Amino acid sequence: MDASRTPRFAGPPTFALLPRRDEVSRCDVAVVGVPFDNSMHIGIRGPLYAPTDLTEDAGLGFKIVTAMDVGRMGVDDVAAAIRERVGDNPLYLSIDIDVLDPAHAPGTGTPEAGGLTSRELLGILRGLAGLRLVGADVVEVAPAYDHAEVTTVAAAHVCYELLGLMALG
Repeated sequence: MDASRTPRFAGPPTFALLPRRDEVSRCDVAVVGVPFDNSMHIGIRGPLYAPTDLTEDAGLGFKIVTAMDVGRMGVDDVAAAIRERVGDNPLYLSIDIDVLDPAHAPGTGTPEAGGLTSRELLGILRGLAGLRLVGADVVEVAPAYDHAEVTTVAAAHVCYELLGLMALG
């Protein structure tokens, strides 16, 4: 892998040196121990910034379920797709609160119309009961933009569900 084209970030260099799928031959695990073909982005929407946005995700092993797909599939099928993709592997969930529509989470720095409802997100999380959740984070809550604490309530409830999943798994 050509490290000169890899952007540098704060923190250990291993996090900046994740190989792309086409750069790894007969390897099941990336540098940081995340198996290829087990990662997903759920609730993607909004503009793409380059034609390669989706192909780069696929090259790193991500499957994408857009916000519109969630509406078409329903929460049970989305949770089933996650369960199938994760299998018996340990699960780490990173939830950007801006996956929710601004009607459900206005207090974020990057609001984007067309997001999930809080009911959809909570339903997906509840559908993951029994998976081995080993860690999670909830990010992008911006209290300065959160009138009436709507986003804070949603984020707190998501955290509660995540703790419940960890206890059940």
